Amino acid sequence: CKDITQGIPQNMPLYFESLPNNKMKVVDSISKKVKFLRRDLSSNHYPITKKFDYIFCRNVLIYFDENSGKKVVSNLIKEMNSEGKLFLGHSETNFGKISSLKSTHISIFKHSNQQKSHVTNYKVSVTPDKKFKILIVDDMKIIHEVYKSALEEQGYQVFCALSADEASEMIDSYSFDLILLDLNMPGKSGFQWLQEFRKSNNSTFVIIISELSKEDASRVAGALIDLAQDYIEKSDINKNQKLLIEKIDVILKETSRRHLATNVHIKKSIKQIKTKKNIDIILIGSSTGGPKALKSLLSQLPSSSPPIVIVQHIPALMVQFMAKNIASYCSLNFSSFNEGETLKHGHFYLTCDEHHLNLNRKNSSFFLSKDSNDAPVNMHIPSVDVLFRSAANLKTKCQGVGVLLTGMGKDGAYGLKLLSESGFITIGQDENSSIVYGMPKVAFELGAVQYQGSPDEIGKALARLLE
Repeated sequence: CKDITQGIPQNMPLYFESLPNNKMKVVDSISKKVKFLRRDLSSNHYPITKKFDYIFCRNVLIYFDENSGKKVVSNLIKEMNSEGKLFLGHSETNFGKISSLKSTHISIFKHSNQQKSHVTNYKVSVTPDKKFKILIVDDMKIIHEVYKSALEEQGYQVFCALSADEASEMIDSYSFDLILLDLNMPGKSGFQWLQEFRKSNNSTFVIIISELSKEDASRVAGALIDLAQDYIEKSDINKNQKLLIEKIDVILKETSRRHLATNVHIKKSIKQIKTKKNIDIILIGSSTGGPKALKSLLSQLPSSSPPIVIVQHIPALMVQFMAKNIASYCSLNFSSFNEGETLKHGHFYLTCDEHHLNLNRKNSSFFLSKDSNDAPVNMHIPSVDVLFRSAANLKTKCQGVGVLLTGMGKDGAYGLKLLSESGFITIGQDENSSIVYGMPKVAFELGAVQYQGSPDEIGKALARLLE
């Protein structure tokens, strides 16, 4: 279904499930809420008071002449909210060519003056009185030239070090907001330098930028738990420099936020959580800063915990190493994902980036299956939203917990809302403890978060529920 979902807003694939022969259908949780009304589309008055996020008017306008069809479209967009989308048939795109609409893809339209949503626009405005300082530590001068040029265009003040020793000298002279670190350097490696750097109690954000070999995968996985905030492969940056810019913008926005007002996103404290039912399954989604959060949360849980399924945005090569590293800190066992195999109590399952996964249930047992849709959802494979949605749509309802931890973007936010609506307990990491308050923030603003807390608090609260 790659071609079908390509132009659809990122949260939309959440509401569809794939069928054979490149087809899709609306998920049951949505279709059950559909109501039918008889309406005169050419009328200026529609008996509906609320605005819509999405309006589908496909293969209807072909029965109207051009002027009448455009009048229908003009009426429909009055019912569309400021960030809404109008979907027409492929042969009806001409009717969308009016001044108040702008095409975003074939047959998909939005308001021509529509701005990006405030929850997905992470661009940092770098003002003259506050230029963020970035240190690039890499033994290749060409990397310095390329990255420095791109970052200075964004208004950042960039410094470069060709070795670990040179980086230490610069750290002694300047206070940096962010460090981009290569692991593989002659002499002292980036990993050795990072370990020493953290021992000095310096909390500057670090993004590891390196080529990922099998040998490096173990070290990077360990570093992301205790030493660094994120990782990007150099080859990915070579393909798309915007990836680096966007990630830096988000992280520096977070560092700025931490020096400003205290947490304004307040929800019921995780300490107030309670339930009279047994917990059958725990689902967790995380991204930037997730490895450290997962270690903190999972280390609190007992060995008798129900099955735990985790989607962490991380390269597949690192999954095994990261999971084994986390398992060394907790009472739980890590198990690799095997399609159709019953999920075990006392085990956690960390998914890799090859397939979206669905949660299935047979009697009282759970198992995972690969989703037939191989297109990215919210720019990720696997997607937290896909896993959460599948759990919300289980025909046999269960008592579960959905947790959304720190991370860029909004993956998992809409799925968490579906979980909440289906009876799950839903938890979001709070703003103050998040490395990047993106995914849990969007979930909060959607009303999907019932409780909030730090990973440590969430782990302790779940442990009390499982007693």
